[in-house]
Amino acid sequence: MQIHNSDDTGIRMRGGYVNLKHILVTKPSDRGIRYSDGWEGNGQFWAILTDVDDSIGLNGRDTDESPRTSDAVMSNVTVIGPNVVGNGPGDTEGVQVRDGAKGEFHNFIVTGFDDSFRNRSENGDMILKNSAVFGNGGDGDDDGLHSSVQDDYRDAANNNSEDEIALTDIFVGVSTTNSSNASTLGEFFEAANFTGAVSPDNDWTLGWTLNFDGTTRE
Repeated sequence: MQIHNSDDTGIRMRGGYVNLKHILVTKPSDRGIRYSDGWEGNGQFWAILTDVDDSIGLNGRDTDESPRTSDAVMSNVTVIGPNVVGNGPGDTEGVQVRDGAKGEFHNFIVTGFDDSFRNRSENGDMILKNSAVFGNGGDGDDDGLHSSVQDDYRDAANNNSEDEIALTDIFVGVSTTNSSNASTLGEFFEAANFTGAVSPDNDWTLGWTLNFDGTTRE
């Protein structure tokens, strides 16, 4: 499924147990993908591209009114920000978890934002492993891999990297340097031992989706 040039958030999950695979969100005017209200699903092979200078690519947020805590698991996701497809990083975040939400993020690529990952959750236990963040930050800042309540994302045990990964067509490209096999996360997940959403050897976006500029991907 592709959501292109939406007038608000590209996709939003409000609770439930829905699983999503092979998702492309391009040019949302607000968040790329947002989950809240106790979403407990799974996601694999997502690509999010946003050029909005105050945007969040992927946002998890539970409020005091949420019926339960969101605690989703996602793998093989590429999030591209306005430093790549817009006019600089702006005040943006690639992935943000806040208030009471949780989340597990595996085999991610996040580039082109002010902050790559931001944890502002009161639960304080966002899991980030086997992921690559690079080309983020502005005005001489570091890569933006930080948290308000956690500081272990750079620990060797989490196997995250800040080395650049070559991408073509803005978002196509993967790496096996610090990846893990997604199939170990549960039955929903396909075997994919690489970081990122779209492999050049198996580009699932060709022939049915639009490029960032609205032309057909061929």
